Amino acid sequence: MKDLLDLSATRVKDLLKILLDRGDLVHVSGEIYFERQALARASTLLKEHLAKQPEITVAEFRTAISASRKYALALMDYFDQQALTIRVGDARRLR
Repeated sequence: MKDLLDLSATRVKDLLKILLDRGDLVHVSGEIYFERQALARASTLLKEHLAKQPEITVAEFRTAISASRKYALALMDYFDQQALTIRVGDARRLR
């Protein structure tokens, strides 16, 4: 991202902090951040799926949100931490 925007790592960190403080971004894990509305859409898709079926796997969630496994797994772990879901084997259920 630094090369694409021609920003120093310090400036990128400063911008991330501003966006986090304003509530525009949510820190999901490590270096993964989601725009608040995108996170809400992912949560809605997850809840809709779990209203129809009792469980969802990371692969199913990845397909539902059209993302890579890396981001789907980060989101699933985040939803576990937020007490929205609970991990049961390789799947998640609503908590």
